Amino acid sequence: MIKSGYFIIIREVEGYIEIISKNTRHCWIIKKIDSRKPIRLYHKHSITEMYYHKHGEFISVRKAIDEIKSHDLYCLSVCRNRDENVGGRSRYSDIC
Repeated sequence: MIKSGYFIIIREVEGYIEIISKNTRHCWIIKKIDSRKPIRLYHKHSITEMYYHKHGEFISVRKAIDEIKSHDLYCLSVCRNRDENVGGRSRYSDIC
């Protein structure tokens, strides 16, 4: 899943992986926790941002990856729509 070529792996240790989406260059941490939903997902928009924010909790790594890919599609569609609107700017311009 993670090693499919969709991501760049930054760091991987037991129960923790830090990755970058090749599509959006957004950074993600997938972390195993002891909880009803054992996977916690953290996100930041670029490698230069200092801190991650919690993006959600999921029942499996597969669901977390699905969320990342869904987020990528959303970001890419917002950026594409912004670019198609001549002179228009998206209020989401910081995510592109």
